[in-house]
Amino acid sequence: MKTLIITALYSNLWNTEFGGKSHVAEIYKNSLLNILNLNPTKLICFTSEEEIENLNDFFFERNNISREKLEFRPFDLTNSKYFKKLNKKKDLELSRTSETCFEIQYNKFYWIDELIEIFDYDKVYWIDADLSNAGIIPQEFALGEGFERNFRFNIFNEKLLQKLNTHADEKLLIFGKNNESIFHKYTTLPVKYYNSYDKKTYIICKLFGGSPNIFKKVIKKFDDVLVNLLISEEGLFHEEQILTNIFYNNNDLFDLIEFDEIFINHEKFDENTKYLFQTLLVDSLLVENNEMEINEVVDEFELKVTKIIEKYLLEKKLI
Repeated sequence: MKTLIITALYSNLWNTEFGGKSHVAEIYKNSLLNILNLNPTKLICFTSEEEIENLNDFFFERNNISREKLEFRPFDLTNSKYFKKLNKKKDLELSRTSETCFEIQYNKFYWIDELIEIFDYDKVYWIDADLSNAGIIPQEFALGEGFERNFRFNIFNEKLLQKLNTHADEKLLIFGKNNESIFHKYTTLPVKYYNSYDKKTYIICKLFGGSPNIFKKVIKKFDDVLVNLLISEEGLFHEEQILTNIFYNNNDLFDLIEFDEIFINHEKFDENTKYLFQTLLVDSLLVENNEMEINEVVDEFELKVTKIIEKYLLEKKLI
């Protein structure tokens, strides 16, 4: 099965009109290097022209990544769809110290239209370049030594991508965070944009994907909602708020995997909480007979993680 991963790496947006995190170049590069262990047919990464040389050196020269496997495509964010309209709604001074870049958030959907070869692939995924990091995945699953242990995790392997590819062809695979009770954290679009208002699940946009056809259908709905918001609302909304709204209004288009928390509290790990990494862990370690290769990856964390995974497998009726 031919699989395409799309991502973006812009590490120089802090103190610009776009907004973005500061001092993130090494984080993004090392995380993306580990994500490549999923072994997709191709990974296309959008970036700025000024970063191309450094990225080429890191990936192709220092880490021997194949240019057939990884491609960097320069994209000027001022060419983003609705760029002028977004700027009119921003406080450009506040944007300089904000970690949010709305252009990148929205381009998670619109960049697919930049890829004329999209239908050459069976499955297409968006994956955030910083998904492989120690804030999401416990150190007990880390590989290597020193700094790289913050980004190199054995959860990212070919089995994970194979399992993701087994989900419904004509539904978009999405991950939804519990947004109720003690897990409530995120706000939604105004109630008037919902056919029937619900906020119990909040869709994250760190990882999602499916066939090119379903991706195109969801992009059209995303664009419809965003245009309406740009006309009717004063401020800007996150891409996750928009996709959450689309999910509730069109849930027949989606294949939902649910969890409770994204980020790990290393000092207080709650075995009754289902973390995002657990859903990825189960998919990355399942073998064909649905048994877990737990002993290969767990040391002092073994008992706690084993209980969590077994509970998850039982819920999913996999054991």
